Formats: sequence, C-alpha cells, structure tokens
Amino acid sequence: MLNRKGLGMGHTPDELKDPKVNIAVVVAEAKKHAEFTTAKSSDDAVATFVQMIVRPADTAATIAKRQAIARELLGA
Repeated sequence: MLNRKGLGMGHTPDELKDPKVNIAVVVAEAKKHAEFTTAKSSDDAVATFVQMIVRPADTAATIAKRQAIARELLGA
C-alpha cells in the first residue's frame, strides 16, 4: 500500500487502501520513466521499477529479490 508521504501524496487514507487507486498511481508513475517503458528485459524493468518507484533502503537486495520473483512468474 502506498503512503501519503511518497507516491500516495494527495490521496486520502481510504483511497490508498483501494488496490485500484494504488495500481493506478504506480502505473502512472512508471509510465513517466522511459527506462521502464522501454526496458529490453524483465530484469531491466524490475531494476528500474525498484530504483525509481519503490526506492527502498537496500536497493540492490530488493532488485535481486524482485528479479527472482519475476523470473519465477515468467518461467524464465
């Protein structure tokens, strides 16, 4: 769930509890980053998504974890 300090800024707590609102906000942000929309691989898309949208404290570990999940889901 988004919070009201980051991408969720400007949305009410009830809006941020709505998965449709969360997805819409994240997709709109992702579309702003050419590195994401033109990624040549799922690994590149995941890395860009983590760096520019998720922005975790431990970027490298989060990228690795999410890339592994994406590969599993994609059967790669």
